Amino acid sequence: MTEQEFSGKTALVTGGSRGIGRACAEMLARHGARVAVNYRSNANAANDVVRTLQTGGHTAIAVRADVSDETQVQTMVETVEKQLGPVDLLINNAGVFYYATHEETDLELWNRTLACNLTGVFLVTWAVKQQMIERQFGRIVNMSSISALRPRPNSIAYAASKAGVTGFTKSTAEAFAEHNIRVNAIAPGLIETEILDGVDQSVLDRIVESTPLGRIGTPDDVAELARFLLSDESRFMTGQTIVGSGGSMREASNFETSPTTAGTDRGHCDSSAAALSSATQPTNTAAPAASRRNETTVTRLNIRSRSANLRCEASVPSFGARVETQAMAENCKVVRAVQVSPIRPAVAGP
Repeated sequence: MTEQEFSGKTALVTGGSRGIGRACAEMLARHGARVAVNYRSNANAANDVVRTLQTGGHTAIAVRADVSDETQVQTMVETVEKQLGPVDLLINNAGVFYYATHEETDLELWNRTLACNLTGVFLVTWAVKQQMIERQFGRIVNMSSISALRPRPNSIAYAASKAGVTGFTKSTAEAFAEHNIRVNAIAPGLIETEILDGVDQSVLDRIVESTPLGRIGTPDDVAELARFLLSDESRFMTGQTIVGSGGSMREASNFETSPTTAGTDRGHCDSSAAALSSATQPTNTAAPAASRRNETTVTRLNIRSRSANLRCEASVPSFGARVETQAMAENCKVVRAVQVSPIRPAVAGP
């Protein structure tokens, strides 16, 4: 690896204003690329990224486009080519995530999810591929998800869209290989972005406990994977999907983003967990405090808010086979109760 390994290259990051997208934009600039930061509606966040990069002496611009709109995508790419040059490095990162049961998943939600997460990847790739073919050079990284690799019954459209990204990556990699264009994907696990704001610490502790590397991932972890796949270090790799999850194939499946908080401008809204406020976190009032402290086994209660489409969780002592609904906050109902091991302190990451 060289510090300026992308010097003279133009990079485009979709959904680049926050989270994983921002980390990728900053990584590309540090390594010498001219960077175009795509956003859909949050111009302030995108411009903040650009100012930060420019202050550091890097070349960067913000470009607005809804990646699911062909006309907007074409205009975006033309703007990038005019101001920075043809795109050499592409990170397809923009995405949306909606929590929805199968009863709540209708055609509108399905179309909206696939339009951004899968059609958007197609449209942006198709907008840059001809220039890549003509120059006989291109590097593309698509953001998939570990949701593409395991069942997600409460986010069917999202899981399907990310599985589609994985298939798209394999097929385009083979189709473009003769033109010196490599296409790979990353399947992140739970990543520490703003989507985790408000999630109870005990929940994060359990996630950390179940992760072999003992921590939640960071946007920089994903950005470094992207750097590897865009660089010559991965020169004999194409069509691959690399999992970046700390060794875990689990996500915080009981804490997922509601439709009201998901959106393209969240960058890669993968992930993982809902912003759960203390107002929606239920409390246990079913047993005295002294009794609760002496318990060594807990019952995990998966509950759903009646007033907001959020899934949350509470731990209460297994003081009996019955769990009374009155023990939950008034706006929640019990969905499922399962026995789990006692919660141990979180393991510090490296």
